[in-house]
Amino acid sequence: MLKDILTRNPLRTSHLESSFIVQRRGMAFLAAVFALAFLSSSFVFNRTDFQTSISAYYWTLDLERNFFVGVLCAVGVFLLLYKGYNRLEDRILDLAGISAAGVAFFPMDQTCDCDSITSYTG
Repeated sequence: MLKDILTRNPLRTSHLESSFIVQRRGMAFLAAVFALAFLSSSFVFNRTDFQTSISAYYWTLDLERNFFVGVLCAVGVFLLLYKGYNRLEDRILDLAGISAAGVAFFPMDQTCDCDSITSYTG
């Protein structure tokens, strides 16, 4: 009985591998839609002005703000649930997931001038 539980089932392994692939594709899809949604909001639909920072879209219209928070939270959950090949990779993925949620709930200050960083001469 115990041997049957611990024996690797090729059908289940195939299912688990495909679920990881679906999860990866889901994160890539969300990242692509994230950028396209804000660009189309600015240039195609003329709903908002183009922002110099993706975080600045938090301070635009309600639809963009809700989309911003929702997608970042979804990506954060994806990253928290995703398992790496070793413990270090797991911790880095967890940190990335928490950071994504942090960006969603604590965006840049509304009065922040993003262009000022490009004028830094070092």
